[in-house]
Amino acid sequence: MRTARSRESALGVCTPYFEDADPDVVTRCKDALRALTDAGATVVELPPPDLNAILWTHSCIILSEMAEAVLPQLKARASVFGLDSRANLALGRQFRATDFVHALRHRHRLTRELLALMADVDVLVTPTTACTAPAIPESTLPAGESNLPVVDALMRFVRLANLTGNPALSVPAGFDRAGLPVGVHLTGRPYEEHLLLRLGRVVERAAECRTPSTHVRVLG
Repeated sequence: MRTARSRESALGVCTPYFEDADPDVVTRCKDALRALTDAGATVVELPPPDLNAILWTHSCIILSEMAEAVLPQLKARASVFGLDSRANLALGRQFRATDFVHALRHRHRLTRELLALMADVDVLVTPTTACTAPAIPESTLPAGESNLPVVDALMRFVRLANLTGNPALSVPAGFDRAGLPVGVHLTGRPYEEHLLLRLGRVVERAAECRTPSTHVRVLG
């Protein structure tokens, strides 16, 4: 078994899954992989994840918890929630207790399978999102919209770590042709955040670092 102390980190990649993203995103993330292999890491091909189980387990647990957490605010001021949020919360309120219990069982199974998969690799590597930041159509303002294909593109690669609780790190990997930032996503074993930070530093040093063409400053 490889450990976080190994000098050469093993990077787990499922190529069809990794490449299920926009071409610019795939190119930049392959650049990140190349930076890591140039620094001494090795790539190990992995089998595809059970995407259906991940999607529905994640949806049931996360949406149920969200619906319960914000129910008082939703009842008092539903208009402050965008249409996409209201649609997701409405879906979350439709799950039954038995659905939630079954989803928890699936989460435990998926967590065990992920830990077994990572017995021979140190991190899993994917894009962070399958596309760069999508434009918000003016016709959807101010109420917002529910666009499931866009949501899937933004969530496809991050659901598993969010579901299992494994540590994960998104690292800047460059920009697409429109000047929008691309991220590469590293998922590690429990309590091995230090390895993610070390690998993330390698990627960040190799990537082009500049202010995106479209950005909003959130910190002074």
